[in-house]
Amino acid sequence: MMAALLVALSLASAPKPVPAIERCRQLEGEFDYKAMLTECAIAAAAPGLSKSDRAEVYRLLGIAYAVLGDDENALAWFMKLLVLAPETRLPADSSPKFREIFGRAQAAYAKDGPVTVSHTPPAVDEARPGAPINLRFDVVDKLHRVVSARVRAVAIAGDTESEPYEVVLARAADAPPQIARFFGDLPDPVRVDARSSAGHTLRYELILIGESGDVVVPAPPFSPKALTFTGRGAEGDAGPWLWVGVGSASALVVAAALTGAGFWCATLGPCRAPPETRSFVRVHVDPAGAP
Repeated sequence: MMAALLVALSLASAPKPVPAIERCRQLEGEFDYKAMLTECAIAAAAPGLSKSDRAEVYRLLGIAYAVLGDDENALAWFMKLLVLAPETRLPADSSPKFREIFGRAQAAYAKDGPVTVSHTPPAVDEARPGAPINLRFDVVDKLHRVVSARVRAVAIAGDTESEPYEVVLARAADAPPQIARFFGDLPDPVRVDARSSAGHTLRYELILIGESGDVVVPAPPFSPKALTFTGRGAEGDAGPWLWVGVGSASALVVAAALTGAGFWCATLGPCRAPPETRSFVRVHVDPAGAP
């Protein structure tokens, strides 16, 4: 009993291990830059660090390498710092050597840091209601800032919107160097019924995620895209509706002739007004592995 009590008291009084980030800070205060290389590297690899703590560790590693004369590694850590937090600036009283290396990192980041997105909205096949819509995005990312991507979408019919839903995109393994290619299928929560007659729009946007879980904003920012679907009449109807184009460039063309017998469509069948009823079918997409 007494032995167990002594062990418990010993454990309670034992000093708690100092987190690597705190040890990294202490070593900077002690000007022990050589030891910082190990402790700060451990801190940099630690999971769960906040963005500000991770940025501080990257900065301290850059400074430590610079003091020790390893300009190449100092530049590499300053680049990682700018990729994580592009707004970072060194304190005004930093040494000229630090400012010189950091200035080189800023120049390299200004050249290669911006991320750009190439994307063409897909052609849609209204003859296949409910069929997934294939999306592809080519992301030029020279500094490898982007680690994952997803699409957030909403379906709009008249003045009614579905709840936003997200789809995690896959990453192609055979993309050219410096390009991250993402692809996936966007489900349509409205046109799952072949007899659905409601015209509607799918609006979607691309979300790029960086190493720390933060959103990476491309330059220029990716503008939301829209795919517009025409309403379809009931089976056997001869409707005059023909949509040309995709998104905001869509145009409705109605071919008809006004005769003494009334308004007739170019299909030689009577025009019918599309039904006003609209409905949504909720589709749940499980973004497994989404950040």
